[in-house]
Amino acid sequence: MEGASEASAGGASKDERVEVSSDEGASDGGSVEDEMSEEEVSEAFPGESTMEALECKAAGNELYKQGKYSDAIIRYSAAIAKDPAVATYRNNRAAAHIMLQDYTAGLADALKATELEPKTVSYWERAAKCYSNLGRASDAQRLYGHILELDPENANAMREVGQVQAVKQLEDQAKAAMEAGRYNTALSFCERALGFAPANDRVKLLQAEVYLKMKNVGQADRIVTSILRGDSNHTDALYVRGLCKFELGDMDKAMDHYKRALRGNPDHTNSRTQLKRVKGLAQTKEAGRQAWASGKFDEAIALYTEAIAVAPDNAAICSKLYFNRALALGKLKKYEEAVADCTEALDRDASYVKALIKRSQLKMELEQYEEAVRDCEAALEMNPGDRDLKQALRDAKLELKKSKRKNYYKILKIAKDADDREIKKAYRKEAMKYHPDRVQGEAEKAQAEIRFKDIGEAYSVLSDSQKRHHYDQGADIEEINSGGGGGHGHSHADYNDIFAQMFAGGGMGGMGGMGGGPGGFRFG
Repeated sequence: MEGASEASAGGASKDERVEVSSDEGASDGGSVEDEMSEEEVSEAFPGESTMEALECKAAGNELYKQGKYSDAIIRYSAAIAKDPAVATYRNNRAAAHIMLQDYTAGLADALKATELEPKTVSYWERAAKCYSNLGRASDAQRLYGHILELDPENANAMREVGQVQAVKQLEDQAKAAMEAGRYNTALSFCERALGFAPANDRVKLLQAEVYLKMKNVGQADRIVTSILRGDSNHTDALYVRGLCKFELGDMDKAMDHYKRALRGNPDHTNSRTQLKRVKGLAQTKEAGRQAWASGKFDEAIALYTEAIAVAPDNAAICSKLYFNRALALGKLKKYEEAVADCTEALDRDASYVKALIKRSQLKMELEQYEEAVRDCEAALEMNPGDRDLKQALRDAKLELKKSKRKNYYKILKIAKDADDREIKKAYRKEAMKYHPDRVQGEAEKAQAEIRFKDIGEAYSVLSDSQKRHHYDQGADIEEINSGGGGGHGHSHADYNDIFAQMFAGGGMGGMGGMGGGPGGFRFG
């Protein structure tokens, strides 16, 4: 059985045949470089050392028929070492390599066979097929042209030329579909092209880039890794692997891959462009970090904004940039903007615990306690053993509970850390403003009485250090006023007495006598 019939799809198949003709010993006396010597064969394959070349080849054929292609290659290699000038041994080993989809090794053997027997068409066909499977279309077409010179009626060569052209057309269609954002269509074209040329690295890398566009970095990386496993210096594969690393947020490894690609091909434009882009982004991000560390928060915000604009679609990198910008915004007390940036970070990485925690803290500053509790609970689900998170959740729940009571600090319009002097000053101002005797109209007077009562209640608690402590710890108003918080309840008259005491001794200035008003006081 002489020749090389292959599957129409272009891949290795059971139709790949080895040669078993009886004139294998024909030789043109040529020598073969990088082949094993008799001594090396003896060391590597002791079983073959006593066998003749034809016996090794026959044993290889039997193993090939059994589908044991790696073992068949060993026998063919032994035959070649014993008689390196026999083209048939080369051709048979090429067939075994092809069955293992090692088209590079198959190509080397097939080309050597054509050197030894340049008029044997089947050897040229096998070499051309390897070129086609490797995606080397121009080389494949060149060999098929030579085959048609040797055999103008060769139908197989005519068919294969059409398949080479089909692969190129499918590749072009895949590129156009990817650029148009029709990623599933692009993948379909790639799959069809790989059906004709399963080892076409160019199509595989195009396929990987489509997966990157779809944010399926894992699949893209698997494709590129398989190519680099066969050729660790594959320039285009190194470039696409760099894209994968960048998409995962690892800028250092991305730049390392671009540099490796440029070492292999200094004129690789894509690698050079991407290296410059990523290097600039890394420098801007680091400058933002340094500005933040120096307390230059406005500058940090501007730098992080600039960095985000470089790669707005990179979720891994932008999630961190938005978080960093949120930290700077928080330092400037721009809490709502900081919350928005934390949300942007979480939209890109839902598992970003630091962003959840920071957003919870910012929500606390904005007194949005229910949302703060939700963020804390979500963060704790991701890190159930984190003690700091557990404490943060307790704090948020406490503030939520406290928020449902009257907020005495807001009523007096003071900060939570106000001292006694500030509390008294605030009380005097608010009590004067909302004293019922200063309001005309029944409805307005009723509202003022409620507000005046709240102002007195707030002062009675915050001016008492023990009551204030229990209030700050979350005790309910009823608990404090009933004595459970350490104090005693007050009636409406009590708040009038507080007012009178506060303004006694001329504290009212020229505000009339002490007639029928609260505690004897009357407004003029």
